Amino acid sequence: MVVASLSASEYYYMNNGKRVELREISPGVLNKRDMDGPVYFEDGNGNKVGVTRRILVSFYSLDNFEKYLKKYNLKKVKRYNFENLFLLEAGSVKEALSAANSLYEEPDVKFAHPDMVKEWRLR
Repeated sequence: MVVASLSASEYYYMNNGKRVELREISPGVLNKRDMDGPVYFEDGNGNKVGVTRRILVSFYSLDNFEKYLKKYNLKKVKRYNFENLFLLEAGSVKEALSAANSLYEEPDVKFAHPDMVKEWRLR
């Protein structure tokens, strides 16, 4: 007897302490390096979500900032003027999702969230 779990997704991000599962809409483009546009997924509510190579990260402390850039192979795009907030960039969308999820678990990190494009629906 073979039992398969379809509920656990390989792709996800953390939002307010909750795991948001993502399902690929366009398989095969996640590993493309230096791709400028977003890769589209469907979330658990059926919403279309575009994920870019960028990550928004807020740090409690910047003591290990450079270490994290090296550890997750990220580059700094922009520093905002409040709350140690940075826009960082990975080499691919898959790397951005992975880095955001790993950074989320780091003790110096307040939050880490992939930069996303969401489709708007009029009611």
